[in-house]
Amino acid sequence: MRGLEEGWERWVWMGLGVLAAGVGVMLIVWFPSGIAERPLRAVTPLRGEESPPVSAALAESEGIVRLANRLQQLRREGQPRDPFLSSREQDWRSFTQGLSHRPPSLDGILDMEGNLLAMIKGRVHKVGDEVDGFVVGEIRADSVVLLRDGDRVTIRPKSAGGRP
Repeated sequence: MRGLEEGWERWVWMGLGVLAAGVGVMLIVWFPSGIAERPLRAVTPLRGEESPPVSAALAESEGIVRLANRLQQLRREGQPRDPFLSSREQDWRSFTQGLSHRPPSLDGILDMEGNLLAMIKGRVHKVGDEVDGFVVGEIRADSVVLLRDGDRVTIRPKSAGGRP
């Protein structure tokens, strides 16, 4: 008798596991993109049905629905914000991201037998080289043109107390 009970118990646990997995799969299929992604709307009666009496609870739920729709619209329009960052950390992150869009400084322009080379951030670069996400597009006698995402940025050497 003892062997029969152990076998029965195993089948019950296996059946419960299969049932739980089936419910999980059904929920994933039923809500593929999540409930939060769908626009919320107030419940309205179907044609031919009487509308329910308006109550404070219904008016409040419609207000919540409008608020939720507005929040979803703001999420789509704006940049997502990390909820675990404080406002100071968020400001610091946006500041440092803004710094990465600045072009590097030009230390000087070298003329090597008619070939112009740019000294940027202490290294020598030629046309086509990449520096901090920018590509050296053109080297002139007094400036360098950098390209990034279709934008052209002209940088000039730092002056040493006088004109460049």
